[in-house]
Amino acid sequence: MLLASSLFALVVLAGVRPAAAEEASVTTGVTASTSEVAGSQLPKAPWRGSMLLLRNEVSLLTFDKGAELTYNPYDALAFTAWPRWWFNDIFFVQGRVMLTHELTNADDTTNRGETVVSDVSLGGGASRFWTIPVVGIDLSADAGVVFPSSKESQARTLAVGVSGRVMLGRHFDLVEGFDVVYSLQASKGFYRYTTGELESPLISGCSGDGSCERFSNTGVRNPRFGLVNRLDVSFDFLTWMGLELSAIHRMSFLHPAQDDDPRVSYVPQKPSNDRQTIEFEGNLRVRPMKSLELALGVSSLAPIQSPDSSLYTPFINRYTMGFVEVRVLIDGLVAQIVPGTYAE
Repeated sequence: MLLASSLFALVVLAGVRPAAAEEASVTTGVTASTSEVAGSQLPKAPWRGSMLLLRNEVSLLTFDKGAELTYNPYDALAFTAWPRWWFNDIFFVQGRVMLTHELTNADDTTNRGETVVSDVSLGGGASRFWTIPVVGIDLSADAGVVFPSSKESQARTLAVGVSGRVMLGRHFDLVEGFDVVYSLQASKGFYRYTTGELESPLISGCSGDGSCERFSNTGVRNPRFGLVNRLDVSFDFLTWMGLELSAIHRMSFLHPAQDDDPRVSYVPQKPSNDRQTIEFEGNLRVRPMKSLELALGVSSLAPIQSPDSSLYTPFINRYTMGFVEVRVLIDGLVAQIVPGTYAE
């Protein structure tokens, strides 16, 4: 919470000024044009769209001790750095990394109070480089490279990942603004092995010559490639208040399983050569000043199929989280500290 207090104090010291038009979508990266002051010839800030985000999320089951056989609360802080640099009105480069610190006892770490680092992603794109005539749909695209800085990706033996995405966006002049964006992303991961590995071989006494290397795996298959379908809707009631809704479907296509896998069940079931998850998120955001946004919302991420091929409950389940998020907008912060330097 010290980090959140420091960020909030920095924004407050910069001074409260009227809210500016939204520079960038937090969820899609599709950038809207900067609002211009009449007669102003000031350049646009090249770092527009850069953000620092601090989210505190709590699972809804934390508030119901009798929901499951074992009470397992979850409360975590997530800090995200999302820098972006624009070369002109269309082309940009960006990066992203996240630090997560669970305040409750974690299930996925070995040390109490451990801060987990996500993968580092770097990339670039082109925002609204073409508008489809008549229908007024804006076309954007981006691509990126993922480096395995997280323990999860390292355990899966990921060497590097690449991805590409196309986005179709449409703006409607309803009240302060209504935006709909659909995106399709394809990704490919390059792994050293087709399955994740363990910290040490299953057979004791193995030498370091690699003779037991084939036993150093979990047997859980890595994905060959993946597809992500996403729909984002943003509705601004006022210049300083809006609603954001997202629906995301992820599909990962796995490496083939071995025919002699002893864990293969002989009970007839549907094929499971892919993994699918679905995610929903909605939040109400307010912008009390041009450098600060506050969001209150709910998110739910869950696999679609259970191990017996039955379907999970899609909306309210053990993965459903309530969250509060603080977003520091770097271009707005600089504009408050050094006004009149760049167009707002």
